[in-house]
Amino acid sequence: MASMLVRVGLLREVEFLLSTMESKGVSLDSQEIYSDLIEGYVGIGELDRAISVYDQIRGRVVPSLQCCCVLLDQLVGMRKTELAFQVCSDMAEMGFDLRDVKKATFEGVIRLLGRDGKIQEARNFVMKAMAFKLKPSNLVLNEVAYGYCEKKDFDDLMSFYAEIKCAPEVMAGNRIMHSLCSHFGTRRAEPYLQELEILGFNPDEVTFGLMIGWSCRERKLKSAFVYLSEMLGRHLNPHICNQRGIYGGYVEACWEGV
Repeated sequence: MASMLVRVGLLREVEFLLSTMESKGVSLDSQEIYSDLIEGYVGIGELDRAISVYDQIRGRVVPSLQCCCVLLDQLVGMRKTELAFQVCSDMAEMGFDLRDVKKATFEGVIRLLGRDGKIQEARNFVMKAMAFKLKPSNLVLNEVAYGYCEKKDFDDLMSFYAEIKCAPEVMAGNRIMHSLCSHFGTRRAEPYLQELEILGFNPDEVTFGLMIGWSCRERKLKSAFVYLSEMLGRHLNPHICNQRGIYGGYVEACWEGV
């Protein structure tokens, strides 16, 4: 009867029927009924009811893979970070193969976690993906990296890239270097740049431009010239602003020496 009611869209009636039966000591641990009920609520836009049913059966009934994917996809679309994280974690614990989850949905969970500052959870999900031979896209890895930058936790960021055996793309690497320079200066930023290069990061004109610019701000003209020389040695073209910065710093140093 419950299955028939679900098929015709009488979802509240199904909930009432199940509640009544359970109050009489009759437990219906039917995966199909509960999964269809959750999917039905998602389908008509009643996400709160879908979550309520999901919470009721959590730990007692294993919903179908399709049910979990439909629910997770909706939660990611509505940016419900905590709930999406919970459902995705449950799926992993229930033994679902994460390769059966849409890549965009799974990556969406990681990006939401990164944007909400839940970096350790995002990192754990990246590692789960890697365990299933699923390499997250650069957009996802960038979100994790930016989260670490916000927390100024650059040691953990380096260990993250080392653990996944991957280097940041140029845009992410430059943002990391900008964050390092702005928070700690070039003296502490340089060893991180060297470490990133060991991991496979390829600095570009912007990378060296950042180091030159911050060196000029710190009045470290010798360092600025070293970075300029390194840039030219790699056949990269310095931006006009970098040249002006070095020239301006040199003139200022000369005036101070008068």
